[in-house]
Amino acid sequence: MPTLKDKKYQSRCTVTGQIDRATNDCVRHLSIFRNSVDSALFVFLHFAITSFVLKIAMGTVEVDVEFCGTCGYFKQFEELSQYIKPKHPDVAINGHEGRRASFEVKVNGTLVHSKLTTLAYPDYDDLSSIIEEVAEGKEIRKCKQQPITSCVIA
Repeated sequence: MPTLKDKKYQSRCTVTGQIDRATNDCVRHLSIFRNSVDSALFVFLHFAITSFVLKIAMGTVEVDVEFCGTCGYFKQFEELSQYIKPKHPDVAINGHEGRRASFEVKVNGTLVHSKLTTLAYPDYDDLSSIIEEVAEGKEIRKCKQQPITSCVIA
Protein backbone atom coordinates (compact mmCIF):
# COMPACT_ATOMS: atom_id res chain seq x y z
CA MET A 1 0.00 0.00 0.00
CA PRO A 2 1.60 3.35 -1.03
CA THR A 3 2.21 5.81 1.73
CA LEU A 4 3.32 9.38 1.81
CA LYS A 5 6.75 8.20 2.87
CA ASP A 6 7.38 6.73 -0.60
CA LYS A 7 9.94 8.71 -2.62
CA LYS A 8 7.36 9.21 -5.37
CA TYR A 9 5.22 11.31 -3.05
CA GLN A 10 8.07 13.03 -1.21
CA SER A 11 9.52 14.41 -4.43
CA ARG A 12 6.20 16.10 -5.22
CA CYS A 13 5.73 17.72 -1.80
CA THR A 14 7.46 20.61 -0.13
CA VAL A 15 5.74 20.11 3.20
CA THR A 16 6.27 16.39 3.72
CA GLY A 17 6.51 16.67 7.50
CA GLN A 18 3.06 18.19 7.79
CA ILE A 19 1.62 15.73 5.28
CA ASP A 20 3.12 12.75 7.08
CA ARG A 21 1.74 13.90 10.44
CA ALA A 22 -1.73 14.53 9.02
CA THR A 23 -1.83 11.23 7.15
CA ASN A 24 -0.52 9.25 10.10
CA ASP A 25 -3.23 10.79 12.32
CA CYS A 26 -5.91 9.84 9.78
CA VAL A 27 -4.54 6.32 9.34
CA ARG A 28 -4.33 5.87 13.13
CA HIS A 29 -8.00 6.84 13.39
CA LEU A 30 -8.85 4.47 10.53
CA SER A 31 -6.90 1.66 12.19
CA ILE A 32 -9.23 1.82 15.17
CA PHE A 33 -12.07 0.83 12.84
CA ARG A 34 -10.07 -1.68 10.79
CA ASN A 35 -11.52 -4.66 12.66
CA SER A 36 -15.07 -3.61 11.91
CA VAL A 37 -14.45 -2.46 8.33
CA ASP A 38 -13.57 -4.88 5.54
CA SER A 39 -10.05 -4.52 4.14
CA ALA A 40 -11.14 -3.27 0.68
CA LEU A 41 -12.99 -0.37 2.27
CA PHE A 42 -10.02 0.31 4.57
CA VAL A 43 -7.65 0.49 1.57
CA PHE A 44 -10.07 2.76 -0.29
CA LEU A 45 -10.41 5.11 2.68
CA HIS A 46 -6.62 5.17 3.21
CA PHE A 47 -6.07 6.07 -0.46
CA ALA A 48 -8.81 8.73 -0.38
CA ILE A 49 -7.38 10.37 2.73
CA THR A 50 -3.83 10.26 1.35
CA SER A 51 -4.97 11.83 -1.94
CA PHE A 52 -6.95 14.49 -0.08
CA VAL A 53 -4.02 15.43 2.13
CA LEU A 54 -1.70 15.63 -0.90
CA LYS A 55 -4.16 17.87 -2.71
CA ILE A 56 -4.40 20.22 0.27
CA ALA A 57 -0.65 20.33 0.72
CA MET A 58 0.14 20.89 -2.92
CA GLY A 59 -2.76 23.21 -3.53
CA THR A 60 -4.93 23.49 -6.57
CA VAL A 61 -3.59 25.61 -9.41
CA GLU A 62 -6.03 27.91 -11.18
CA VAL A 63 -5.27 29.79 -14.37
CA ASP A 64 -7.52 32.72 -15.19
CA VAL A 65 -7.32 34.41 -18.60
CA GLU A 66 -8.94 37.73 -19.44
CA PHE A 67 -9.13 38.16 -23.21
CA CYS A 68 -10.52 40.70 -25.68
CA GLY A 69 -13.48 39.13 -27.47
CA THR A 70 -13.72 41.98 -29.96
CA CYS A 71 -10.11 41.39 -31.05
CA GLY A 72 -10.69 37.68 -31.58
CA TYR A 73 -8.44 36.60 -28.70
CA PHE A 74 -10.84 33.82 -27.72
CA LYS A 75 -8.98 31.74 -30.32
CA GLN A 76 -5.69 32.38 -28.45
CA PHE A 77 -7.36 31.40 -25.19
CA GLU A 78 -8.54 28.10 -26.72
CA GLU A 79 -5.03 27.46 -28.07
CA LEU A 80 -3.53 28.13 -24.64
CA SER A 81 -6.09 25.82 -22.97
CA GLN A 82 -5.40 23.03 -25.46
CA TYR A 83 -1.69 23.38 -24.79
CA ILE A 84 -1.92 23.44 -20.97
CA LYS A 85 -4.70 20.89 -20.30
CA PRO A 86 -2.87 17.74 -21.53
CA LYS A 87 0.26 18.67 -19.55
CA HIS A 88 -1.64 19.66 -16.39
CA PRO A 89 -5.04 17.88 -16.34
CA ASP A 90 -5.78 18.91 -12.73
CA VAL A 91 -5.41 22.63 -13.43
CA ALA A 92 -8.57 24.74 -13.62
CA ILE A 93 -8.38 27.03 -16.67
CA ASN A 94 -10.97 29.80 -16.79
CA GLY A 95 -11.38 32.37 -19.52
CA HIS A 96 -13.59 35.41 -19.76
CA GLU A 97 -14.01 38.45 -21.98
CA GLY A 98 -12.45 41.57 -20.61
CA ARG A 99 -10.87 44.84 -21.64
CA ARG A 100 -10.11 45.73 -25.22
CA ALA A 101 -6.77 44.34 -26.48
CA SER A 102 -6.29 42.35 -23.26
CA PHE A 103 -4.82 38.90 -22.83
CA GLU A 104 -4.05 38.85 -19.12
CA VAL A 105 -3.02 35.60 -17.45
CA LYS A 106 -3.28 35.04 -13.70
CA VAL A 107 -2.09 31.97 -11.81
CA ASN A 108 -3.85 31.54 -8.46
CA GLY A 109 -4.89 35.19 -8.62
CA THR A 110 -1.41 36.60 -9.37
CA LEU A 111 -0.85 38.32 -12.70
CA VAL A 112 1.94 36.47 -14.53
CA HIS A 113 1.47 37.97 -17.99
CA SER A 114 -0.14 41.09 -19.46
CA LYS A 115 -0.54 41.67 -23.18
CA LEU A 116 -1.60 45.22 -22.35
CA THR A 117 1.89 45.79 -20.92
CA THR A 118 4.07 43.64 -23.20
CA LEU A 119 2.06 43.73 -26.46
CA ALA A 120 2.79 39.98 -26.77
CA TYR A 121 1.20 36.69 -25.84
CA PRO A 122 2.65 34.55 -23.04
CA ASP A 123 5.20 31.86 -23.83
CA TYR A 124 3.21 28.65 -23.38
CA ASP A 125 6.20 26.55 -22.34
CA ASP A 126 7.16 29.04 -19.65
CA LEU A 127 3.55 29.26 -18.43
CA SER A 128 3.50 25.46 -18.21
CA SER A 129 6.70 25.62 -16.12
CA ILE A 130 5.13 28.23 -13.83
CA ILE A 131 2.09 26.00 -13.29
CA GLU A 132 4.36 23.08 -12.41
CA GLU A 133 6.39 25.24 -10.01
CA VAL A 134 3.26 26.54 -8.27
CA ALA A 135 1.92 22.98 -7.90
CA GLU A 136 5.20 22.12 -6.17
CA GLY A 137 4.73 24.99 -3.75
CA LYS A 138 7.21 27.43 -5.27
CA GLU A 139 6.59 31.17 -5.57
CA ILE A 140 4.75 32.56 -8.56
CA ARG A 141 6.94 34.42 -11.05
CA LYS A 142 6.34 36.44 -14.21
CA CYS A 143 5.94 34.61 -17.49
CA LYS A 144 8.17 35.09 -20.52
CA GLN A 145 6.51 36.38 -23.66
CA GLN A 146 6.29 35.01 -27.17
CA PRO A 147 8.34 36.99 -29.68
CA ILE A 148 6.35 39.63 -31.51
CA THR A 149 6.41 38.49 -35.14
CA SER A 150 4.22 41.11 -36.74
CA CYS A 151 3.28 44.60 -35.75
CA VAL A 152 1.21 47.00 -37.79
CA ILE A 153 1.22 50.64 -36.82
CA ALA A 154 -1.56 52.62 -38.46
